[in-house]
Amino acid sequence: MMVLSTVTAQSPKIEYIDSLFYYAQGTPLTKPESALVLSEQIRQESLLIDYEWGLLQSQLIKAMVQYKKNELDTAAKSLLEIVVNAERHRKGSYEEGRARTYLGFIYRRLSSLEKAKISFQKAADIFKALGEWTWFAANLNNIGTIHGSRGEYTEALEIFLQVSEIARGDLLPENQRPARLSKALTNISNVYSAMGNNELALEFAKEGLNIKKDMGDVVTTGISLTVIGDIFKNIGQYDSAFHYYNKSIDLAPPNFPRYIPNILETRQSMSGAYAEMGDLEQAIKVLSTSMKLRLTNENYKLGDAFNLMALYHHELGQHDSSIYYSRKALEFAVADNYKPTSKAATKSLASVFLELGRYDSAYHYQELHHAISDSIFNSSTLRKYNNLRIELETSEKQREIELLEKQRVIDRKNRSLLVLSIIAILILSTALAIYLVYRHRNKQLQLKSEVEKGEMALQQQTLHMINLNNHIAEIESGLKSMKKKEVVVGKDVQSLLNNIFLNRSFEKEWEQLEMHFSKIHPNFNSQLMKRHDNLTQKERRLLALIKLDLNTREISGILSIEQRSVVMSRYRLKQKLGLEDDEDLDTYVQTF
Repeated sequence: MMVLSTVTAQSPKIEYIDSLFYYAQGTPLTKPESALVLSEQIRQESLLIDYEWGLLQSQLIKAMVQYKKNELDTAAKSLLEIVVNAERHRKGSYEEGRARTYLGFIYRRLSSLEKAKISFQKAADIFKALGEWTWFAANLNNIGTIHGSRGEYTEALEIFLQVSEIARGDLLPENQRPARLSKALTNISNVYSAMGNNELALEFAKEGLNIKKDMGDVVTTGISLTVIGDIFKNIGQYDSAFHYYNKSIDLAPPNFPRYIPNILETRQSMSGAYAEMGDLEQAIKVLSTSMKLRLTNENYKLGDAFNLMALYHHELGQHDSSIYYSRKALEFAVADNYKPTSKAATKSLASVFLELGRYDSAYHYQELHHAISDSIFNSSTLRKYNNLRIELETSEKQREIELLEKQRVIDRKNRSLLVLSIIAILILSTALAIYLVYRHRNKQLQLKSEVEKGEMALQQQTLHMINLNNHIAEIESGLKSMKKKEVVVGKDVQSLLNNIFLNRSFEKEWEQLEMHFSKIHPNFNSQLMKRHDNLTQKERRLLALIKLDLNTREISGILSIEQRSVVMSRYRLKQKLGLEDDEDLDTYVQTF
C-alpha cells in the first residue's frame, strides 16, 4: 500500500503536476488512451521530486480509465486504496471526493445501490465543504438517481429540486448553470412520469428542452425530445410519441459520435411503443435497426437490446429465438460485468425453459439468476472485491472503536438487567406453559371420561334390551305352554300373548339406545343417509347394531327375531347397499 509523505511547499513543479492532474480529469471518458499518457507523465514528474501526492493523482486518473474500460475490480482496488491514503493524509481532499464518486459509479453499475448512495453522499459532503459546487451538484444528482431507481420518488424529487435551486442560483459558474439546470429539470420530469403525474412531467421536460435549445447543444436537445416522447408513450398517445422520437432522430448531425447513444435509446423507445400497440413484428424490425447500429459503436448497451428482443420473441411464442437472444444478452452482460442485464437474461431463460418443460435447464438458469442477484461481481472477481471491501471497511471502522468501547460500558450495566428480565420472562413463560398443558390435559381427561361414560351407558342399554327381550321371550314361551295344557282359559291367555306381542317394539328402550349411540357416533346417521337415503328404520337400526360390533346372537336378542332372520336381513341389506359379494358388510359399516 502506498504511504504518502506530507508535502506542504508549493514549488512550481508541484503546481505543474497539479495542473496536469486537473487537465487529465476530463479525458478518461472521452480519450482514455490520452488519459493514460497524462497519468504516466504525472507519475514520472512526481517521482523526480518525490511528490507522493502526485503519485496518488496519477493512480486516480488511471483508475478512471479502468472504469471506462469495464475493468471494475481493478478500478475498485485502486480507488479503495486512494480513499484510504487520502483519508490518512489529506482527509476531505478533492482527490478523495473524486475517488468516492467513481466508487459510487462502480457500486451503481453492479446494482449495489446502498453502497453507491453512501459513496456519493460522502463525495457530496467533501465537495460542499470545499466549495466545489459543480461536483456537489453532480453527486446530489447521482443520489437522486439511486432513489428514483429504487422507487423512492419523494426523496428523488426533493434532491433534484435542490439541484435545480443550485443551478438557478449563483453558486455555479455562469457557463455551467444552463446544462446543470436542464439536466435537473429532465430528472424531475422523469420522477413525475414514474409517479404517474404526466402533466407535470411534460411541463418540466419542455422547460428543460427550451433551455437546451438556447444552449445550442444538439445532444442534450435530442435527449429531451426523447424524454417527451416517452411521456406521451406512457399515456398511450403514440402519435405524439412518434412525432418527438422522429424529431430527436432527425436532429442528429451526420457522423456525430456523441449523438449515437441517443439515437439508439430513441429507436429502442420507438420499438417499445410498437410493442405496446401490439405490433411486435414492427417492434422487432425497429429494434433490429438499433442493434445493427450498436454493433458498430462499441456495443453500446447491446445486452439490454438483446434482452428486449428476447422478450418480443417470447411473446410471439418463438422460443428458440428467445433463447438465442437471451443467451447473447447474458454473454455481453458478463463481458461488461453489468449485473442488471445478467439478471434479466437469466430470468428470461429460466422462464422459457420452464414453459418448454426442460426443467433441468430452467433450474440451472434460475439458480444462476439467484447467484447473480446475491453477488456483487461475477464469481471470478467476487473474492477480490471482498478483500478490497474489507480493506476499506477496516479503515473506516478504526474510527468507530472509541464509540464501541463506550458502548461496551453501557452494555455491561444493562446486561444484568437484561439477564434478570429474560429469567423473569422464562419463569412466566414456563408457568404459563405448565398451566396450559395442565388445562389441556384436564380437558382431555374430561372428554375421555365422558366418552367412557357414554360407551358404558350404551353397553348397559344394549344388555338391558337383550335381557328384557330374553325375559319376555321366556314369558311368551311359558304362556304358550299354558295354552296348550289349557290350565287357564285359552281366550285370556291369547289376549295376554297379543298384548305382549304388540308391546315388544320397546320404543322407549330404542330411544335410549339411539341417544347413547349418537353421543358415541355423532356423524353415523347423517353419513349413512347421505350415501343411502332409501333405508327403512329397521334397516338403520340393524346397521347401528352392526356398528356396535354385536354378533348375530346379540342382534337377534335385541330385535327379537331368530338368528336365521338376522342372517337373511344382513344379506338383503348388503344387496340394498350395493356391495359386491367379496365386500364385507361389517367392514363397510365401520367406515361411517
